[in-house]
Amino acid sequence: MKVIFTGSLDIHAKDFEIVKENFKSLVKTLAYKDVWFVIRDVVQENINRIPIDYLVHEALEEYCKDGSKLSKRSLVVFKEPGISSGNKVILPHITHSATTSYRIDFYKELLDLVDIVIGVGGEFGLLRLTMLCEWIRKPILFLPGAGGSTDFLWQEFFKKSYQTMLFNYKQILKLKQTPMINEHNPAYSDTMYDLIQMVKETVEKGIIETQEFITPNNISITTLFSSLKKFSLGLWVLIISIIISLCSLAYYAGDKGFFKKDVSKTDVDDKKIYRKVP
Repeated sequence: MKVIFTGSLDIHAKDFEIVKENFKSLVKTLAYKDVWFVIRDVVQENINRIPIDYLVHEALEEYCKDGSKLSKRSLVVFKEPGISSGNKVILPHITHSATTSYRIDFYKELLDLVDIVIGVGGEFGLLRLTMLCEWIRKPILFLPGAGGSTDFLWQEFFKKSYQTMLFNYKQILKLKQTPMINEHNPAYSDTMYDLIQMVKETVEKGIIETQEFITPNNISITTLFSSLKKFSLGLWVLIISIIISLCSLAYYAGDKGFFKKDVSKTDVDDKKIYRKVP
């Protein structure tokens, strides 16, 4: 599984150290589970906010200092044309240079490298990326309690995200019990790993199953048939009766000549029949 964390954190927030601790713990757990990471070579534009990419790299450095190792393919550094943070990545990694700075194409190229996006804090950039994920159906999850755009998006997640249609009741309940990243929780990283895995697999499977004809209201044929199965016997009798009535009316109208073209006498007279003279 390949993930990208996107967003930034307010370093002056009162719960910043708790968020940072839980986040690093999550990154280390994912690394232990052989998850691959994509980080952006971003510039810290606001001294009060730290890009989440910095914390991912910092956590992976600590992970390797404890004796663990990363393969070269475990980390991809995504670079934007003409922009460099000046930060040196000493860990084994692959560099991927984007072909454009145009935001839509830039984000699409970035999302092609990952299986799931995880929002942490963030501002307007996370909002734009979230809309693109919804458009191209890329799995996305948020870490509530991180502040910024993430908390707003988490509140709207169960109301407006297309992904919620792909989860069953038990999965929705499990997602609603997502632990807050700004609270002390020794089991935070393990719990979030299970949720990330669940979201990634469920959304990917759901998208494959719905890759078919979509109605104008974005209802797939599969969803339509599933809804039809819930109709009661009485409703089906009524629907079938209406269909039979319409068919009978159409047959009666056709038999009476309502749909036949009226050929006037003038039309017949105008036709000349020629006979070959021997």
